[in-house]
Amino acid sequence: MEIYFREGRVKNYHKAKRWAKLEYEERLRTIRIANDIARKAEPLLPNGWECYIPSGVFWLEFRKGDWKDQEKFDPGEFKLVCKIVENIIGKKLVRSASVREETGEIDRLYASNHYHENGVVLWINVNLFGPKFTQSCEITWEEEIHRVAKVSDHCLGLS
Repeated sequence: MEIYFREGRVKNYHKAKRWAKLEYEERLRTIRIANDIARKAEPLLPNGWECYIPSGVFWLEFRKGDWKDQEKFDPGEFKLVCKIVENIIGKKLVRSASVREETGEIDRLYASNHYHENGVVLWINVNLFGPKFTQSCEITWEEEIHRVAKVSDHCLGLS
């Protein structure tokens, strides 16, 4: 019998069992690291923000709102949460926005970067769904292989 893993085929049951145990232990380390970061950040987060460690692990998400929400939120909170996370992980997050091409409306601000600790790589994501801006944001469209929205630094909380 052959057992398949990311590393390829394994014909030996005991070897497969060892790989499974190593993978399990790696996931536990990742969960521990994500939990440590979340525990440091949670007391500093504005109301309504949540920390989310998905069952697939390998990332930690800080989020407010949802795609389905009609509620609008202060984008200043996005800037604050990004700074909190950056201070904890000691690394800048790459910020961007999701823009509806038809309306030019920004429906999500997001930031991410990877974090390394003890051989574990963890993706850190910050998502604010439904940002409400008090002034208009400058959005320009550039043609690449696909169309990408370039949102001004002001809207991403960088200014």
